[in-house]
Amino acid sequence: MSDNYIFTIENLIKAYGKKEVLKNIWLSFYPGAKIGVIGSNGAGKSSLLKIMALKDKDFIGSVRAAPNITIGHVPQEPRLNESKDVLGNLEEAVEPIRNLLIRSEELGMKFGEDLSPEEMEKVLTGIRPRYIFFLHWNWLVPAETWMTHECVCFHMTDVPYGRGGSPLQNLILAGHEQTMLTALRMVKEVDAGPVYAKRPLSLEGSAEEIYIRAGRLSGEIMQWIIEHDSLPVPQQGEPVLFKRRKPEQSVLRNHGSLKEVHDFIRMLDADGYPKAFIDHGDYVIHFRKAGIEGDSVVAEVEIKLQNKL
Repeated sequence: MSDNYIFTIENLIKAYGKKEVLKNIWLSFYPGAKIGVIGSNGAGKSSLLKIMALKDKDFIGSVRAAPNITIGHVPQEPRLNESKDVLGNLEEAVEPIRNLLIRSEELGMKFGEDLSPEEMEKVLTGIRPRYIFFLHWNWLVPAETWMTHECVCFHMTDVPYGRGGSPLQNLILAGHEQTMLTALRMVKEVDAGPVYAKRPLSLEGSAEEIYIRAGRLSGEIMQWIIEHDSLPVPQQGEPVLFKRRKPEQSVLRNHGSLKEVHDFIRMLDADGYPKAFIDHGDYVIHFRKAGIEGDSVVAEVEIKLQNKL
């Protein structure tokens, strides 16, 4: 059997008495292949699937599955619990999934609590996750957690370039229109861990739009890491560090091009971020939802008294 095949059938013959329903069948499947079996009634479709599921071994020929694979089979006639009615059988069928959902909700409620590092480690030890993914986190993960478990975080730069705080704002200020969303393993040094994957990420739009785009892309990367059981590789190159921006740095400068004004407003336009602003006597003026129209920058404005901040 070729190392590339996940399942192989050679010279298969299946008979019921003197009637052969399958004869001289040769099949080989690659991993990930999606195969349909089509035929008229009595052509042997169910017989072939039972043999492939290793449920029926009364045949002539060779049927081999690759090592360490799992084979599932849904029988044509479902096996029902005759002591239960239709609803009871349905509830029995979905019970494992329901229990997983209940457990997931319990864990979600638990992680929503203000847990101490010791309490969090106790919860994590109980479920023994393969990976722990952190999206848009802004707090230090306890050392007990990232040293004991494989913790994966996401950073909006092509590391080692751009390690550190406020990556989105620093990228836009540096004139970047595109970046890489990087999934990396947590280590003691911030953003210095080995890399699982990198994917291109556009920096168009407001900060809110970019974060939504990054969130969706993070989900795709997480799925890829899980499906491929990915192992991280060390970062290559000299690190370039970014400094975390402070709220007072959100003041809108009184010089520069209109594009720079637009970029400055949009890079801060997301929930939880200090909006671009200017001080004007007793007032502070905030800007959001900026766009360039012709030779002007158009934005929404909010005016507040200084002592109302």
